[in-house]
Amino acid sequence: MQIHDLFLPVSLALAPLAALSPCASAQSGSECSPNFVPRSMFELSANFAAAPVPQIQAHLAEVIDRLESADVSSLGPDVLTRRREQIAVLADYAAEGVFPINDVLPIPRPIFIDDGGRACAVGHLMIASGAEDLAQRIRAASNFSYVPEIAVSGVAEWMQWVGLTPEECSWIQPAYGCPNGDVTVGVQTCTPTVLNSAGATAIQTPCGSNSVADNNVLLLVDGLPEGSVGYFLNARSADAMFNPGTSQGTLCLSGSIGRHDAQVFSAFSPISSPFTSGGWWSGIVLDQTQMPTPSGFVAVVPGDTWFFQAWYRDANPMPTSNLSDVISITFS
Repeated sequence: MQIHDLFLPVSLALAPLAALSPCASAQSGSECSPNFVPRSMFELSANFAAAPVPQIQAHLAEVIDRLESADVSSLGPDVLTRRREQIAVLADYAAEGVFPINDVLPIPRPIFIDDGGRACAVGHLMIASGAEDLAQRIRAASNFSYVPEIAVSGVAEWMQWVGLTPEECSWIQPAYGCPNGDVTVGVQTCTPTVLNSAGATAIQTPCGSNSVADNNVLLLVDGLPEGSVGYFLNARSADAMFNPGTSQGTLCLSGSIGRHDAQVFSAFSPISSPFTSGGWWSGIVLDQTQMPTPSGFVAVVPGDTWFFQAWYRDANPMPTSNLSDVISITFS
């Protein structure tokens, strides 16, 4: 069976790259749709498995600096007051250093409110502002989601009421690390908006080292439907094409797209693990000396930036395929 048959009736051949959206490239950091929520480099942890409290505190200190220096001239006096109150609450939260612990997943990922009742920074702000009901609904529906993924009603209204933008709330929540003390080595440039049949969105965690000499990058993806199979795609540039072929989601790669179809992943793989919000883990180890392109394999060289996206089989509500977020890695 041909690899592309895994995704019938969808294949890359059915997704004409010339039809890509005219919006700005994700590489530039521009937002051209709700799918694009670039995460700043400072949001990526060095290693949350080691001494996580001071690292989270340092992250929040930088966020607070950004919040305090933002242009808020468009806010009314009441909203401005609530925004200042939220920043003060966030500073106290950071100083106290009591953060939630995600001991449900095998790989670090956010948890909105843990079993001990400890809330993440955004959840804590909601509760402090009197929106505890909203925080608990997020806990029930999206407890392991990054802020841009949360689709619970009332979130946008709460952000507007307290004077925080969606981008600022995304900053507040740090990206988390990797297993075995590895570090995260990429930046999220495109986030999925279409839920799969597991009721989740597939999110990558790139782990290891961005050094070409090390040749050590593990691409993990979670939020997969149980039993799903797929493979990773790579490209040197990014853009957006919604629902390529008959697929769900958005293809956020452009130009010469390579397929890691010699490393088909499965949600049955040993590193897969079910978690309570739905979805399974899987992943591959990149061989940076053999990066696939339509014209053959090439080697990564220092200074290269590559974009990665997982394409996987789904049934939502009928056999189709879906796409993960996109991670960009600049190699050194």
